[in-house]
Amino acid sequence: PNRRGLGALLRGLFPDVPVDLDSVGAHRLPLSSARPVLTAGRVLLVGDAAALVDPLTGEGIHTALLSGLLAGWACVGRSEPAGDAYRRVLRRRLGPSSRPPPAV
Repeated sequence: PNRRGLGALLRGLFPDVPVDLDSVGAHRLPLSSARPVLTAGRVLLVGDAAALVDPLTGEGIHTALLSGLLAGWACVGRSEPAGDAYRRVLRRRLGPSSRPPPAV
Protein backbone atom coordinates (compact mmCIF):
# COMPACT_ATOMS: atom_id res chain seq x y z
CA PRO A 1 0.00 0.00 0.00
CA ASN A 2 2.51 2.60 -1.15
CA ARG A 3 3.49 4.36 -4.38
CA ARG A 4 6.18 1.81 -5.26
CA GLY A 5 3.68 -1.04 -4.85
CA LEU A 6 1.13 0.89 -6.91
CA GLY A 7 3.70 1.38 -9.67
CA ALA A 8 4.47 -2.34 -9.75
CA LEU A 9 0.77 -3.17 -9.84
CA LEU A 10 0.06 -0.70 -12.68
CA ARG A 11 3.06 -1.93 -14.71
CA GLY A 12 1.85 -5.51 -14.23
CA LEU A 13 -1.69 -4.68 -15.31
CA PHE A 14 -0.71 -2.40 -18.19
CA PRO A 15 2.74 -3.52 -19.40
CA ASP A 16 2.56 -1.50 -22.64
CA VAL A 17 1.59 1.79 -20.97
CA PRO A 18 4.25 4.05 -19.44
CA VAL A 19 3.55 4.64 -15.74
CA ASP A 20 4.15 8.12 -14.37
CA LEU A 21 3.45 7.90 -10.65
CA ASP A 22 3.67 11.69 -10.31
CA SER A 23 0.50 11.95 -12.41
CA VAL A 24 -1.41 9.38 -10.36
CA GLY A 25 -3.62 10.84 -7.68
CA ALA A 26 -6.75 10.17 -5.72
CA HIS A 27 -9.72 12.10 -4.52
CA ARG A 28 -10.91 12.04 -0.93
CA LEU A 29 -14.20 10.29 -0.41
CA PRO A 30 -17.01 12.70 0.55
CA LEU A 31 -17.73 11.06 3.90
CA SER A 32 -19.83 12.87 6.46
CA SER A 33 -22.30 12.08 9.20
CA ALA A 34 -24.59 14.78 7.76
CA ARG A 35 -27.38 13.80 5.41
CA PRO A 36 -26.53 14.41 1.75
CA VAL A 37 -27.66 17.52 -0.07
CA LEU A 38 -29.47 16.26 -3.15
CA THR A 39 -30.69 19.51 -4.71
CA ALA A 40 -29.50 23.09 -4.94
CA GLY A 41 -32.07 25.25 -6.67
CA ARG A 42 -32.61 23.79 -10.13
CA VAL A 43 -29.54 21.54 -9.82
CA LEU A 44 -29.82 17.87 -8.90
CA LEU A 45 -26.64 16.52 -7.34
CA VAL A 46 -25.59 12.93 -8.05
CA GLY A 47 -22.82 10.53 -7.04
CA ASP A 48 -19.91 12.06 -5.13
CA ALA A 49 -21.40 15.55 -5.49
CA ALA A 50 -24.32 14.36 -3.36
CA ALA A 51 -21.98 12.41 -1.02
CA LEU A 52 -23.62 9.14 -2.07
CA VAL A 53 -20.68 6.95 -1.08
CA ASP A 54 -20.71 3.83 1.08
CA PRO A 55 -18.67 4.90 4.14
CA LEU A 56 -17.53 1.35 4.90
CA THR A 57 -16.36 0.26 1.47
CA GLY A 58 -15.83 3.57 -0.34
CA GLU A 59 -17.96 2.19 -3.19
CA GLY A 60 -19.72 4.88 -5.12
CA ILE A 61 -19.94 3.80 -8.76
CA HIS A 62 -23.31 2.11 -8.29
CA THR A 63 -24.86 5.05 -6.48
CA ALA A 64 -23.32 7.50 -8.98
CA LEU A 65 -24.87 5.68 -11.93
CA LEU A 66 -28.17 5.09 -10.16
CA SER A 67 -28.51 8.67 -8.93
CA GLY A 68 -27.64 10.02 -12.39
CA LEU A 69 -30.27 7.80 -13.97
CA LEU A 70 -32.87 8.81 -11.39
CA ALA A 71 -32.01 12.51 -11.75
CA GLY A 72 -32.62 12.24 -15.50
CA TRP A 73 -35.85 10.38 -14.88
CA ALA A 74 -37.02 13.07 -12.44
CA CYS A 75 -36.46 15.81 -15.02
CA VAL A 76 -38.64 14.38 -17.80
CA GLY A 77 -42.42 14.18 -17.89
CA ARG A 78 -43.16 14.62 -14.17
CA SER A 79 -46.01 16.69 -12.79
CA GLU A 80 -44.11 17.40 -9.55
CA PRO A 81 -40.93 19.50 -9.41
CA ALA A 82 -37.83 17.55 -10.48
CA GLY A 83 -36.14 18.02 -7.10
CA ASP A 84 -39.11 16.57 -5.23
CA ALA A 85 -39.40 13.61 -7.62
CA TYR A 86 -35.63 12.97 -7.39
CA ARG A 87 -35.55 13.04 -3.58
CA ARG A 88 -38.60 10.77 -3.38
CA VAL A 89 -37.37 8.12 -5.80
CA LEU A 90 -33.79 8.21 -4.49
CA ARG A 91 -35.07 7.77 -0.92
CA ARG A 92 -37.13 4.80 -2.07
CA ARG A 93 -34.15 3.19 -3.86
CA LEU A 94 -31.35 3.98 -1.37
CA GLY A 95 -33.22 4.13 1.91
CA PRO A 96 -32.96 6.44 4.88
CA SER A 97 -29.32 7.44 4.30
CA SER A 98 -30.44 9.62 1.39
CA ARG A 99 -33.05 11.60 3.33
CA PRO A 100 -32.39 15.30 3.72
CA PRO A 101 -32.06 16.66 7.24
CA PRO A 102 -35.29 17.75 8.93
CA ALA A 103 -36.22 21.41 8.49
CA VAL A 104 -35.50 23.60 11.50
